[in-house]
Amino acid sequence: MNKINPLHIIALLAVVALFLFVQIKHAKEELLAENTAFKNSKQIALETRAYKGVYVDKDRAKSELNRIVRPYLGHLTVEHNAHMTTISSKSLSRSQLDSLMSKVLNGAYKIQRLQINKIDKKNASLELEIKW
Repeated sequence: MNKINPLHIIALLAVVALFLFVQIKHAKEELLAENTAFKNSKQIALETRAYKGVYVDKDRAKSELNRIVRPYLGHLTVEHNAHMTTISSKSLSRSQLDSLMSKVLNGAYKIQRLQINKIDKKNASLELEIKW
């Protein structure tokens, strides 16, 4: 009566093996989910690094903006501040405004405010604030 039945031991080992098999399966699923999350985080980090490289270099952005604005200095008022640059004009022709805006909007600038008001069919006023 004090003897242990070998069928009980085999049944116990089968239950333990089944439990370990289920635990390993769940661990593999968690590993795959974490791997996917890691790849997504890595992609976001690379994109953030690229954006940081474009937007952080204030001196380069300021020099590019000055290069863009230089041909229009007779028509524009440019005010530089520590944290932003304000570009304004009372009257710009449509072609000048179109050319200036295409250059500014294609650049990597943080545009805080942009206001364009139509004066007549050929002219418009401009107020543009770019934050650094």
